Amino acid sequence: MNDPNSKSGSSLVKNTRVIPNNHSRDNLLIAFRTAVRDEIGPVGLGLGLLYLILAVCYYLFLPEGYRQPIIYLALSTALVMFLFAWRAKSSSFILNYAHLVGFIIASIVYINCLVLLLLSEEVHHTSNVVLLVVGIGFLFLSTGYLLLMYAIVVYTWVAVALPYFLSEQANIWWYYSVILLSAFALGLIVHTVRVRLLRRYENLRLEDQSRNRELQKALDKIRDQEQMFQDLFENANDLIQILDEHGNIIYANRKWKETLGYSDAELKRLNLRDIVAKQYVSHCVSILESLTKKPENLNVETIFISKSGKEVIVEGNINSHFEEGHFVSTRGIFRDVTIKKQSEEKLREMANELNSLNQKLAQAYEEARNEKDKLLSFLDKEEMVMLLDSKGLILGVSEKALGATGYTRLEILGKSVVDILEPESRPPVVSLLKNGFVGTYKSIKIKFMLTAADFKTYTMGLHRINMAKERLILVIIRENI
Repeated sequence: MNDPNSKSGSSLVKNTRVIPNNHSRDNLLIAFRTAVRDEIGPVGLGLGLLYLILAVCYYLFLPEGYRQPIIYLALSTALVMFLFAWRAKSSSFILNYAHLVGFIIASIVYINCLVLLLLSEEVHHTSNVVLLVVGIGFLFLSTGYLLLMYAIVVYTWVAVALPYFLSEQANIWWYYSVILLSAFALGLIVHTVRVRLLRRYENLRLEDQSRNRELQKALDKIRDQEQMFQDLFENANDLIQILDEHGNIIYANRKWKETLGYSDAELKRLNLRDIVAKQYVSHCVSILESLTKKPENLNVETIFISKSGKEVIVEGNINSHFEEGHFVSTRGIFRDVTIKKQSEEKLREMANELNSLNQKLAQAYEEARNEKDKLLSFLDKEEMVMLLDSKGLILGVSEKALGATGYTRLEILGKSVVDILEPESRPPVVSLLKNGFVGTYKSIKIKFMLTAADFKTYTMGLHRINMAKERLILVIIRENI
């Protein structure tokens, strides 16, 4: 095998990037051994058949003087070559020592050539050596074994030919020596080109494997990211859809399909116009046309129509995807805001109703207060009256009522009406206050508790007045005659 560390004169090999590490060198060694091992099978088979044919030819054409040993040698060589061909693929020895096996094969062939040359003493049998020298240039991938084989051939052939260089046949032997020298040159050229090509091929294969590994890692990473985004899209609470340039839906996530009620099979037949409310179709189509012309990112609010006809109010974001300047698709991510919009509308309606009611109540209260003031002013002048709150505390009293009770206005205001009555007059009034005035008007006979003796009795009429913000009791007092 050629030394992988040897210098290469090929510009093509120089331009090939070699990975300078032990792993690369080991791979080259294995590749060279494997290449030689793969050639041993067909080479052994071919040489075995060739030497069978040569054995027959030797029997027919060689002189009897040296025919028999040459035939035996040819048959033995054929047997050995068939053995190498048979074990080439299964023998670990041939795989691990493929270059040595190649050297052995070349040596056996050369022994046949050399024996024939020695026994025949005919220079034209050097042509067999010439073919061997060129042939091993194709077979050998180890420069060391090749040079060793060439050295053996040169030494032995020169040893055989040397006596003839001074004989009458010198010219023909010199002629064949030039041919043999040319064969050596040709064999070296073939060997060098083949080794460099194989090294270049192996380096390219290693680079290709390295690139494939890196590419596979990148593809695996991309697949993992795609799966991650796919899971993210599928499990998102937002409605996600992808449209082509015609508005056809090419992808929708699980939430989208659940919300609008479409299956995967139905999804393939859907277009943007099928899922958008009629009043929004033209607006959404114009957005799609805009996105197909240039990359944009737009906020959109629209209404989708589900398979059952239900309106789904959505708001979200739409953007466009371009590759190498060409539009590919649009992606929309939406939130279902139907409940939110309905709640906001109800809140607005309730707020409007409440404002209207407050205005009416304020107006009614103002009117009632004005009427109360008028009533109190009238009663203060004309009648014995008192104005109580729901607990019976005196809020207002007329001048005539003050005279009947014997209290000053400062003393009586804020006092309970029960406290200014005689004990025997109190129970019915307490009962009325406690029960909240079942009726709207009650009449009770009472006596006021005075500091001076007073034998007058009065009739107290209690009238409930329901105001907007409070409940009042109007008390009208008349003297019993």
